[in-house]
Amino acid sequence: MSITKEQIVQVKGRGFLRNRGTDLFSGRIVPAGTVFNAQNFCDMATLATQRNIIIFTGIANPTPMIEYVSKYTSHITVQSYPDHHNFTTQEIEKLALMVAQKEAIVITTEKDAARLRHLELPRQVVENSYILPLKTVVQPTKGRSEFDRLILQTVGIQA
Repeated sequence: MSITKEQIVQVKGRGFLRNRGTDLFSGRIVPAGTVFNAQNFCDMATLATQRNIIIFTGIANPTPMIEYVSKYTSHITVQSYPDHHNFTTQEIEKLALMVAQKEAIVITTEKDAARLRHLELPRQVVENSYILPLKTVVQPTKGRSEFDRLILQTVGIQA
């Protein structure tokens, strides 16, 4: 059984996911594992043993990303900005200087990489940057069948 776009809009409109009064699920952000750039894919363990790392991000909660990278190296510098931050020329210049001084690579998220793409990035930042994808893991707290039943009930489908 599939749910239509209209039914999804109904669910969102009813506040099902945020105002239900019961804990239907828990969610967390986790790094997907493999980092990549325009030239290659690399596992974090290999990359972290080669260079110092600068985590450069503007996400609401960088902690899972920092904890993940910390499993592989203690040579980390974090440059974290608020969620949806518009990076400035001065911040990019500071990043380029840090990359050069620390002989570091930059790890950022897909979301941040998309925002950085619109800026004039120094060559050393482009050549030394990798993207660490993040994914959301959602787990029903009251069992999968109860979660499914409540979603179907909300969109008007009897299970």
